[in-house]
Amino acid sequence: MASRVEYWGRRKLTMLKTYVAIVSVSLFCCSQNFSETGVKETLIESNMTAFKPNDVVDQTTDIPSIEEETSTEVDLGGLTGSVPKEWDAVTPSNSMRVAEYHLHGFGGEEDGIITVFYFGPGQGGGTQANINRWIGQFHSESRPPISRQWSQRVSGMNVERLEVSGTYNVGTMSGGTGESIDNYLLYAAIVESPNGSFFFKMTGQEAVLEKHKESFERYISSLRYR
Repeated sequence: MASRVEYWGRRKLTMLKTYVAIVSVSLFCCSQNFSETGVKETLIESNMTAFKPNDVVDQTTDIPSIEEETSTEVDLGGLTGSVPKEWDAVTPSNSMRVAEYHLHGFGGEEDGIITVFYFGPGQGGGTQANINRWIGQFHSESRPPISRQWSQRVSGMNVERLEVSGTYNVGTMSGGTGESIDNYLLYAAIVESPNGSFFFKMTGQEAVLEKHKESFERYISSLRYR
């Protein structure tokens, strides 16, 4: 009976030693797989190079910002804004305009125009009076104008906004011929700065101006008083 107990005792001890040996070999193999030598050999076989933190080159000075790529800072005489690159700056057609930009048309449509007016502190008329006058430039018996007016704040300044579309009557006082133009759009903003109001008007065919609304919004939102 004692011999059988001794036999099974020796057998259990042998099995335990075998298990410990297997675990030790497995751990050794795992340590080899994750060693630095193993990684380098694997990269060499794959025609790759190990990454080193010191190999990183600081290129931040060579990468232009989105603002630099898409706009140009322009001073309007106390009010600055980031003018989108897609706007073509031209010499203002009359002395009342402090800036003028042309927007490329397409499909045979004429270019749109953005004009900026500034008359000085307390000059240029009241905000609502100008809004009403601009709406009054659109009228037709067949198609009443569609208008929308709203307000916003930009850099602490009140900005009165207007969008009106329909048949536009080009007044001779504005340099026009007095003719009527269908499917026309006026998208405007009056910025009430501490040094007086600035008047921004984007005018042209609806089909042309619709694709420039987003850039106009970016421009108005970028305005800063200085």
